[in-house]
Amino acid sequence: TFLMISKIPTYSLKGIKVSRPFLIFLLLLIATYFGFLIHYPFNTLLFTGFLYLLLIPISFIHFKIIKKRSSKVSDSLISEDFI
Repeated sequence: TFLMISKIPTYSLKGIKVSRPFLIFLLLLIATYFGFLIHYPFNTLLFTGFLYLLLIPISFIHFKIIKKRSSKVSDSLISEDFI
């Protein structure tokens, strides 16, 4: 039951589009990460897990703000339809 799907929103990398100037930097960052993963696996995985746990409350607050904004926009659209 510990690994069940959660309703807590977390960030996903599937929707990110990287522009050309940042592509080389991103590839260098990924290569560095895998280098650390090969040479220091425990420390790298510990850091990655800590970073993920740190991002959970941040993403929860961020998605809560986005949901509040979208509800305000949809409320204003509904009120404009009735006018």
